[in-house]
Amino acid sequence: MTYEALDEIVADLKLNNPPETIPAAIDHLIDDKHQKELEDLLLKLFEQKTMELKEEVLALMEERLQK
Repeated sequence: MTYEALDEIVADLKLNNPPETIPAAIDHLIDDKHQKELEDLLLKLFEQKTMELKEEVLALMEERLQK
């Protein structure tokens, strides 16, 4: 999310919501953004670990076949 996009969202919140609800709405927006980033990072880590495990299993199978 760019600063421009964030500015547009905040401006929209100011126009369409009472001032007392804006901080909670911004907190919710930031929490959603952080949750999405966390999910993306966890997915990348899962994919990386899956590939490493697959390589280890294949190497172990090869080693056992050679014995």
